[in-house]
Amino acid sequence: MKVLGGILATTLLIAGCETSDRIQTTEFMPAEHGTFRYKGIADSIHPLDSTEGESRRMRMLDEWVRLNATCRSGYKITSRKPVLRNMGLVGRGVYDVWYEGRCT
Repeated sequence: MKVLGGILATTLLIAGCETSDRIQTTEFMPAEHGTFRYKGIADSIHPLDSTEGESRRMRMLDEWVRLNATCRSGYKITSRKPVLRNMGLVGRGVYDVWYEGRCT
């Protein structure tokens, strides 16, 4: 029973951290005619052109779409533009990654 409780507590802690990250590091702006703008970040932990970094940014976008009851039949990303904010100490930049999308 202690193991099950530990697993549940760890799962809730991880989910809470990603929710906090989503609120602090991303922006979601619904627009007219079923379109939206979304900003995620890319850094040394979630690199710009890595599968893992992009998957995390898309998970956060999915959560914004769900919370705002937007795009009930799905969505399509229509543009993606990274904007350099700062060069990191290890040679990787920190980027705002802007996406535009539309509901399908």
